[in-house]
Amino acid sequence: MPRKLGNTKNELKIQDPVSGSEISLYYRVPTSEERIKYSSASFEWIDGQLKIVPAKARQKFGIEILDGFKEGSFQKEQEGQWIDLTTSDPDWKSILMEFASDLIEALAMHVFEGVKISSSQNEGFSQKN
Repeated sequence: MPRKLGNTKNELKIQDPVSGSEISLYYRVPTSEERIKYSSASFEWIDGQLKIVPAKARQKFGIEILDGFKEGSFQKEQEGQWIDLTTSDPDWKSILMEFASDLIEALAMHVFEGVKISSSQNEGFSQKN
């Protein structure tokens, strides 16, 4: 299947460790500028030392590219009852950041860090045991 260039709806299916169910997150492809900023955001100067802060970068950029989720994936408590969270809720992203930041981080890891390279030949490389 070819890579579609442009504004397409992308889906990441995650096996949620909390509910045990499969959750689908919809996202947009990040821009080149966002990819560069993501890499830079993984490091911070704290008390004069360079620290690695990948979770912070993953949450910040994961929530930015998140466009939505499959209906019925999340529920929130409202007036003592559990109701479906929808993207029409004005605070849906902040609710996910508070209660499902692990899934936001997983999305960012998949999109920003998940490149896999395969080759049918190992040209120019030799394996030494």
